[in-house]
Amino acid sequence: MLFRSTRISDLRPTSPLLSSRLLKHKFDNFKDITAEDIKLRPIVSTCETYYYQAAKHLTKYLAPLAENKFTVKDTLDFASRLQDRTVEDDEVLVSYDVSSLFTEVPLKETIEYIVEMIYTENKLPQLSSKCTFKRLLFKLTQNTVFSFNGQLYRQIDGCGMGNPLSPVLAKIFMCKLEEDVVTPSSPPFYDRYVDDCFTKRSKSQPDTLLESLNSYHPNITFTVEENPTHFLDTEFQYENGSFSTNVFKKPGKLPNHWSSQVPLSYKRNAILSALYRAKRISSNLTMELTKIRRTFKKAGYPFWFIDKTFKEFLNPEEDETLIPTHWFDERKTIFIRLPYCRQNENESRKFVRKLSSFTQDRFKFKILWSTRKIKSLFKLKDRIKHVANVVYLGTCLNCRVNYVGETCRNFEVRKAEHEDPNYNSEPARHIAQNKDHEFVWKTLDSAPHWKARKFKEAIYIANLKPTLNKQIKSFELCLFPRGIT
Repeated sequence: MLFRSTRISDLRPTSPLLSSRLLKHKFDNFKDITAEDIKLRPIVSTCETYYYQAAKHLTKYLAPLAENKFTVKDTLDFASRLQDRTVEDDEVLVSYDVSSLFTEVPLKETIEYIVEMIYTENKLPQLSSKCTFKRLLFKLTQNTVFSFNGQLYRQIDGCGMGNPLSPVLAKIFMCKLEEDVVTPSSPPFYDRYVDDCFTKRSKSQPDTLLESLNSYHPNITFTVEENPTHFLDTEFQYENGSFSTNVFKKPGKLPNHWSSQVPLSYKRNAILSALYRAKRISSNLTMELTKIRRTFKKAGYPFWFIDKTFKEFLNPEEDETLIPTHWFDERKTIFIRLPYCRQNENESRKFVRKLSSFTQDRFKFKILWSTRKIKSLFKLKDRIKHVANVVYLGTCLNCRVNYVGETCRNFEVRKAEHEDPNYNSEPARHIAQNKDHEFVWKTLDSAPHWKARKFKEAIYIANLKPTLNKQIKSFELCLFPRGIT
């Protein structure tokens, strides 16, 4: 993992974890790029972590704080906003972009702002006490841990890619920045989608707004582009006092090839989505339809398929504009999941017809295709060496006493606790009494559920009879604590 040299001091070992600040990963082109120039930003899957569900719930809760009057919902919203705007001869359009916003969001300031909005400004209903809510936010954001080259890292600042809270925290920080900087500046217009900003300024005066944005926080750096030709997926041009808009696509970008092994409905929907986007964005639909035809022809789509889909779009049935007929269908829909291949797709039509005939059309059958993605053919992640949910055995190398335990947490962290003389466990007390003794550890078994781990731990204790697991205290068993009447 490569980091900026200015951030090396932020790497602090925390036995066995390392803390880190993760940095910029993008660059404009591949010319003259060396290994030292490439800085990686990991995307961490947090779906099965202990804090994922809580972070997901808070994302919905905090969403109202992530929007303001400058927020653009999508490229369609931006295209509609352009219709009411003008640019004078002495003005120039500019777009601002934040360099690596997610990993540079100042967590402390952002969380303080969120707490103030909820507990002082009463923008949202309070879920708990102020102290508890603040601790919860820090707990959910500063525990993004990932493995790279056999080492564990913890992100100590910024938002981890893959944490559900990261997008909403980044947007909330931008709302705070706009409240402090953009609103007092009163630009003629200002639009923002996450970290992409669009506005105009006078040609004869310095860009005071950019200076204010860059001086707002040391973590945040804005880059600027004058006279941009596109914003989001909208390409625009200002002529004769008004904006004309078209759909913007990156050069050389083509849809899935016709020969790709995906269901026919996917290919049809690819054309339809391009058509609907053109209809809502482009001010010259005829020219855009010609581009779409040419694009899908390059991707190998046959003329008959393109024409049929275009006819569907340009001449929709009248019933579709009224109440959909499937709303009145009282039949139960049954979904059938099948692995996709071209032969299965061809045979499925005959199969569904026979199935409907056999059930006398009492049910509506739909096929759900299971497709295999290219990423399933390659290993994109490091093999997990730091296991959790295990039953383990520790043996003292000096006196051969042993200990059996179980943990749902990271095994490396649990070992470090047992080897700490100040920790309250039998191996830790043994090390405290024998300073020169050392334990060696190994995993015996694994189980995701705590009851299964407890059962397996009990079985291993009964079979191995570990010395340090001997119960030296007894408790009186009271079956009837309130007596018998």
